[in-house]
Amino acid sequence: MISGPPLHEQAVAQEAKKFVVASVKQSSEERN
Repeated sequence: MISGPPLHEQAVAQEAKKFVVASVKQSSEERN
């Protein structure tokens, strides 16, 4: 097994996390 994901996978995960955080922020702002 490879130890740790490849760099591009780390970048993709980071972008996905940013997208999720932005979506959560947006939906919480819409609720208020």
